[in-house]
Amino acid sequence: MEHLLLTIILSLIGSALIQAQGFENCDEFPNSIDTATPFLANPVDARAGGMGYTGVANSEGATAQFFNSAQLAFVENKLGLTLSTRSPITNGQDDAYWYGAAYYQLKEGQTIGFSYHRNHIGQETFHYAQESHLVSQGEFAISGSYNRKITNNLALGLGLKYIYSNLFYGITTNGVSSKAAQAYAGDFSLNYRKAINLPKGEGLISFGTSINNLGSKLSYSPNFSGNFLPTNLGIGLGFEYQINPNQALHFTFDINRYLVPTPYNYYFIDIIAYYDDRSPFEGAINSLWEAPCGFREKVQENMYAIGIEYQFKNLSLRAGHYNSHQYKDDIKAITAGIGYDFSHFSANLSYAHNINKSIYNYSELKPVYQATITFDFLKKEIS
Repeated sequence: MEHLLLTIILSLIGSALIQAQGFENCDEFPNSIDTATPFLANPVDARAGGMGYTGVANSEGATAQFFNSAQLAFVENKLGLTLSTRSPITNGQDDAYWYGAAYYQLKEGQTIGFSYHRNHIGQETFHYAQESHLVSQGEFAISGSYNRKITNNLALGLGLKYIYSNLFYGITTNGVSSKAAQAYAGDFSLNYRKAINLPKGEGLISFGTSINNLGSKLSYSPNFSGNFLPTNLGIGLGFEYQINPNQALHFTFDINRYLVPTPYNYYFIDIIAYYDDRSPFEGAINSLWEAPCGFREKVQENMYAIGIEYQFKNLSLRAGHYNSHQYKDDIKAITAGIGYDFSHFSANLSYAHNINKSIYNYSELKPVYQATITFDFLKKEIS
């Protein structure tokens, strides 16, 4: 077994090194990964938004349905609900982002979750062959999950998702009419939590990993094989330090990457066809090592996020940083947030400032604001 694992590792490294040969000027142009329905990879939650968009290991309440639903197996309340909205990230957009999620604890260690994620784009006019088409654009996703503790410290989550996207409905080009697109996807998650005793106070270590949006391609035309969904692999670490009954600190760190094939340069026509025709599962597996510039570019595709939260009684103050490589999404954001817990609900606000005012694939970036209200019902009584 050890020899087999060594052989596989060496084969993957060799494949990456071979790919890098023959491709010159790899670092002279951007090569982002473009997918269908990118809103599925953009969290709409003010707590996460204030902590650098982290959440794979440290989400609270129903929002865990977005990042890592296995966390819902550790909830302490019977029922929870969250409602969130987010402003557009670029100028020239009037998109409205909405997210709602809920959970219900079947019994201790078993919880089901639900969510509705909406991207309302509005109306846009398309011009083709001296004709104009007005299209009302919008996308949404509905998901459900079942989450269960395997041990006192470990939980697994399984989710299903239905995705609908209407961007070009009714437009006819070359005799082919476009249609609204539909897709189905699955989410798979794991969460581990361990309480520890510290010299002063108590601590909680958490680890999470998830694969989200792994499913069928999205196609707006019967003549097109379709675009990949934004399949995402997330790995997160969290540490909670309960200083005293009135004060606590939370530290979080996430790494995310798309499990989608890296596109090759536009002049490699035969490779582009291969890229488009691969199945979602084949594309996810190959995305782990295939890229025009080899292993170096694979590392560039990692997206890093770090966050911190300080709680004093009912008040929470948050800060964080999100970073993606300049030849990929090229987003470098400083985030801040605030939250307050009331008796049966909490209110949260966040602000993200992009250090880059503009990047290659967007006209101009602007600050992002998020607002979230979270309700906790049927709280357990402390005996």
